[in-house]
Amino acid sequence: MRSSRLALALALVLAASPSSAAWVAVGTILNANNGSAAASWAPVTSATLEAGNVAVCVLAKDETGTGTTDSACGQSTTTTDAAGNTWIRFIEWCNMQTSTAENGATVSIWLTAATTQLTSGAAITFNFSASTTRKAATCMEFTATHSSYAGAFNVLSNDAADPGSLTTTTLQVREHLFIRGIGCESNVTTYTADTDYIAFTGQGAASTSDSGTAATSMGARGEYRIATEAVSAASDPTYATADCASAMTSLNEGCATRRALTGVGCR
Repeated sequence: MRSSRLALALALVLAASPSSAAWVAVGTILNANNGSAAASWAPVTSATLEAGNVAVCVLAKDETGTGTTDSACGQSTTTTDAAGNTWIRFIEWCNMQTSTAENGATVSIWLTAATTQLTSGAAITFNFSASTTRKAATCMEFTATHSSYAGAFNVLSNDAADPGSLTTTTLQVREHLFIRGIGCESNVTTYTADTDYIAFTGQGAASTSDSGTAATSMGARGEYRIATEAVSAASDPTYATADCASAMTSLNEGCATRRALTGVGCR
């Protein structure tokens, strides 16, 4: 198991919010997988994302680089949707394994504060830096009063092992939405979230691209925690013994970051 690397950073411009607000989970809007080689993928939503709400997507894919060093690799380049909402890649992490492409796992966490309703059956398009065969995604919708974001990050690679324990440090005692995303080279369809977290709903077989062989399959898993704490409770789920990449972020609220993300300030 490679050790985790803590990278405390701002996703956008961190600014104090004049008031606090509660995050609330609404439910799943997408669980999907694909096994066709392409440089983009456009699965469709299973529920409507309302304007003013937040969508968080965990995207897992084959790594397509040639290096052997785990890194924030930039292989998942952009995300768009049919309603024209702005999507931000909060974090990406690649477990590279060998110099051979598609012999490792990549996970990224994407977010939009929807300014326009995205109806059920509409596409979310994920774009990649190179043609990718195995990919999967799981996405959930949340509400928050101000819907603006900044946060801290942490990452972890696990080699031929179940995804290990992971935390993130925000340095702020305020309410956060903690998100952990996992991508594993596995066709295991089960997942048990850490007892302090809640699994993204509907994930499993739907968010697993199963080739019939574990090493050439890919699964996306997510779990979340809403809590007021500066250091997240440890996330240590039970998933699969495989080559896995994990990323964790904490989302909080601030008017300046809403303006940067959507062009609209807090009311």
